Amino acid sequence: LGKKVIANWQAVRQYEWKINYFWLVFSFLILLGNFIYLSWVWSEILKIFGKRLKLKKAFKISYLSNLARYLPGRIWQYVSLVAMCEKEGISKSASTASFVLSQLINIPAALLLILVTGVLPALTQQNWIKDTIWLLGGAVTLGALVVITRPALTEKTLRWLLRKVEKTEPSVALKKTSLAGIFVSYAFGWFLHGTAFFFFTVAVTSRADNFFPIKQS
Repeated sequence: LGKKVIANWQAVRQYEWKINYFWLVFSFLILLGNFIYLSWVWSEILKIFGKRLKLKKAFKISYLSNLARYLPGRIWQYVSLVAMCEKEGISKSASTASFVLSQLINIPAALLLILVTGVLPALTQQNWIKDTIWLLGGAVTLGALVVITRPALTEKTLRWLLRKVEKTEPSVALKKTSLAGIFVSYAFGWFLHGTAFFFFTVAVTSRADNFFPIKQS
């Protein structure tokens, strides 16, 4: 971030900053609330595997481990999450299973929200790229539906993965209702994230455009 600011310092200096501090604080409150909310969602996933974690601890582990994703290698978020969970008495298999399940549902929820809110025109004007994104988004969403509507298959997949990675199997009993609840929860979390960014743009540009202005492009 610092490199970006330095590289574009002249543009930063020349920009006519008119910050609305009310909307700025409001956006940060929504963002912080969403961070806490998503930590709660992950703690609920842990309960599926018979583990309980206080919200304060879940928040700490979620976002300290999240910092590690920016290190080279792309695996350090998972490694740090497992290590911190072990300090709280949560087994490696349970933390791994919760991480995998959250990714299986979180990413499709984000993609579905992207497709539903019509942001593709802002991403690209190339039709073939739009079509590819639609196909990938549809495929990933279909995969998420399989995860949700076929809990027995999801359990089998998790056990197979953990046998390969951890040489262990989690104690798990997945239900359609709980998986669907996780999906809706993550979709709502992404909606809150986008809402926070919308009010952030209002704060720094003093323009309150349509909540989904991309549909007008």
